[in-house]
Amino acid sequence: MINTIFLVMFLLFALIFGKLFCGKVCPIGYLQEWLNKIPFPVKISKFMGEKWFVYLKYVFLAVMFILPFFGYEQSGHEHSSEFSVTQAIIWGIMFVVFIIVYRPFCKFLCPYGALMGVINLFSPYRYRIDGEKCINCDKCAKVCKMNVNVHKTPNHPECLRCGKCRKACPKKAICAGVKICPFTQDEK
Repeated sequence: MINTIFLVMFLLFALIFGKLFCGKVCPIGYLQEWLNKIPFPVKISKFMGEKWFVYLKYVFLAVMFILPFFGYEQSGHEHSSEFSVTQAIIWGIMFVVFIIVYRPFCKFLCPYGALMGVINLFSPYRYRIDGEKCINCDKCAKVCKMNVNVHKTPNHPECLRCGKCRKACPKKAICAGVKICPFTQDEK
């Protein structure tokens, strides 16, 4: 029952704010943020084939919706509380990847992020670009660690609504909120 309440609250938040949860509240996202700040000789911001890997999370989302139709119920499985060597190795690898790649779980694996990414496209909380102020300098796109070209697609499914693009804009051409911003143009 309590899981259902949290899921409903989570989905209501997502319906209004899109991926704002991912950018500001998600504990897994914060863990990845903190680990990615650790200095390391190699940091990967973008790699070949990344645009295809982002679709993995949509596959996981589809599997989550399909499995119950085949009789799979998560609550019916027992989980061991013992921490195995295999689990330690997997967590170790994940932590190293979190240090090297910015939010890899969010980008490539998170099924909830996939769902909220779709919701990002039509949620009332939106990023809007003032076409009269925007000088197409790409500063917003350069600071976006999710590799979103903000001035072209401000409500892209990968946008975490972190606000870094808004801070980087020299002309303050990016507005965010539920209500209509004081711009003449909603989006490009």
